[in-house]
Formats: sequence, C-alpha cells, structure tokens
Amino acid sequence: MNASGICLLAVSVVPHIAIAQSLTPEQKVLREVYRELVEINTTDSAGDTTQAARAMAARLKSAGFSDSDMQVIFPRWTEERQSGGAAQGKRRQEADPAAGAHRGAGG
Repeated sequence: MNASGICLLAVSVVPHIAIAQSLTPEQKVLREVYRELVEINTTDSAGDTTQAARAMAARLKSAGFSDSDMQVIFPRWTEERQSGGAAQGKRRQEADPAAGAHRGAGG
C-alpha cells in the first residue's frame, strides 16, 4: 500500500472513531437498538417483522416495562410460517380478510 492509500484509509476511519467517542450514553443505546433492528431481516418475502417486534419488547422489558404494558401483535400466518406452513398468497389473504370483502363490494 502506498502513502496515499494509507492517508485515505486514515481519513476514512478517523471520523467514524471520533463520532463513536463523542456519543452520549443515550445515543449509544439508540445506536445499539437501531443496529439490532437493521440486522433483523424484515422484508416481506423472507423476513420476520415479528422477530423485530419481539426484540423491541425484550428491550422494553429489560428497561423496566411489565408484560401488561406491552403487547406484540402478529398475524395468524406467522405461527404457521414458523412451523413450515402457509404460502405467500394465503398469507396475504389471512392478514387482511376484510380487504378482499371490500374490493368485492364494488370499491
């Protein structure tokens, strides 16, 4: 690696280190929470938003909230999906059965 490559590396790393060192304790926790959420795959095709909701519920619980203060709500197909069932089309129909009825009513 030549001198300009080393300088470029140093310039790109130093700001990140400086930012991380200047964060308040609250900002550090926020970054941890954000990182945890970003690392959970929540895409519609293969992700699991329930996992993200449960992770946030666990954080709230560890912060002192009781189970009665929160409720993780998820569609019925989530349990089927975790056990290896429910195809994509069936999943969408079950998530909002009223939507199909509304469309059929001329709207």
